[in-house]
Amino acid sequence: MGDHLRIDLGLIRATGAELGQIRDALQHAEAANPGAGVLGVGGLAEAYESTDTELAKELTRQSSPEHGSPTAAPPVRAAS
Repeated sequence: MGDHLRIDLGLIRATGAELGQIRDALQHAEAANPGAGVLGVGGLAEAYESTDTELAKELTRQSSPEHGSPTAAPPVRAAS
């Protein structure tokens, strides 16, 4: 190969066409449901943060000394 760069132009063309199809599909989805992308991402992030905070509070509460430490489940034994 030496100092030359070899590029598969067919692969680049095919990739470009596929990216165009993805773009078109996303534009179609946005046109069918305006605002879904904007609301979906932000709403999901806020819901995730809220759920994560609540779970962290509950786990901290359950593992505090006044509640004792959580008990482990008994080991699962393989059937004979």
